[in-house]
Parts: sequence; structure tokens; C-alpha cells
Amino acid sequence: MTNLAKQAIKAVIFDMDGVLVDSEEWWFEETKKWLSRLIQKPWDNEEEARITGKSVPDIYRALRKLYKIAITEQKFFNGYNKLARNVYLKKCSLMPRVLEILSALKSRNMPIALSSSSPHSWIKMMVTRFEIAQYFTVTASSEDVGFRGKPAPDIYLCTAKKLGVKPAECIAIEDSKNGILSAAAAGMIAVWYKTPYNKLQKPEAANAVITNLMEAASFVDSIVHN
Repeated sequence: MTNLAKQAIKAVIFDMDGVLVDSEEWWFEETKKWLSRLIQKPWDNEEEARITGKSVPDIYRALRKLYKIAITEQKFFNGYNKLARNVYLKKCSLMPRVLEILSALKSRNMPIALSSSSPHSWIKMMVTRFEIAQYFTVTASSEDVGFRGKPAPDIYLCTAKKLGVKPAECIAIEDSKNGILSAAAAGMIAVWYKTPYNKLQKPEAANAVITNLMEAASFVDSIVHN
């Protein structure tokens, strides 16, 4: 991990997909046939890495620009929304040690936020199914900032405002390059959660790297008590 000077850390912010739940791999399975048809070429890991962390409208705009996809934005969103119910209500599971890290941070009286490019309806599906809503002081969605998703900093700036803290007083835990860029652009300490799924991405802007979520608690302590 990167050594950082002691500073006031007032909140820890978690991304949702790939950090709290293993939904990234399920999203790839659910969307690859559909997106392959839309772009008229195989949807592979490189294509998936390019959109990971982005909002659905941002994905639509990117694919429309790159591949001139012949579908309206509303139909595109409707297709994604239908798949989301399958991903969040049936297929995905909590990532390892999620309950442990949330409980550990809560025991430290550390405010916890969930910040995702996904719509609020998808966030609600996940936190309700796994009964973890009580851990989060606030939840924030790209929906709150006009669906301007990561790597733009808007969602993290919005999250800090909801928490009532400065961005520099927050640690953000992310699994995507777009997410790390978003947190860093917002002025937060960006922590890369390295998993087997995201090994092709290179988070140069990350301040630290963890390979399991409980390392996040140790990282918070190392900064606060350094």
C-alpha cells in the first residue's frame, strides 16, 4: 500500500458492482450476446473493461459513437433494466468479507456510503436482497447527477456533499479504472480492490491496492493513526 500522511478520514465510500457484489461477471454473462448483436461484433473482455463503472446512458452514448448502434436510448435502458433484475435479484452474491468490513467500520463509528453509477432502483434491489441497507449513512447514484457516471467525478462529489464532508476526507474503494479515475478526480483517496475479474485493468491513479476487503479497515487505521 502507498504510505500516506496522517489526515482526517471522516467516511469510507464503497462502489457497488465488483466491490460489494460479484455482479460484474454476471453483467458480462447477461449482456454479451445482446451487446454483440447491437455492435455487430463479439463483445469481449476488452469491450467490457471499457464500460465498467459507467452509467447506462454513458454506455449508450459511447456505443452509439463507436458503433452507430441502431436502438433508441430508452429501449437500450429498458433492456439493461430487465437484465438488472436477473443480476441483482437472482444471480449475484456478496463479495467475500463484505459483512465483516461493514461491521468493522460501523464499530469504529465511521460513516459509510455506497456510491454507484447504477440507478437507485438497482441499488435498492441489492441492499434489500442482502439486508445491508442499515450500514450505509447515504447512498448515491449517477441518477443524482443527471446520469453523468464515472470516470467523471460528479458522483463522488455528490456523495461527499450528502455525507457533509470534504472529498479529501473520504476513502473510496473501487474495482474499475473508471471508478478510480472518478474518485481521484474528486480529490478522494482512491483504493483499488484487485480481484481476478479486473486483472486486465490498470489503476495508475490509485493511492493503494487491496486484495481483500478487510485490508480496507487496516488501511483506514494506518492513515488515521500513522
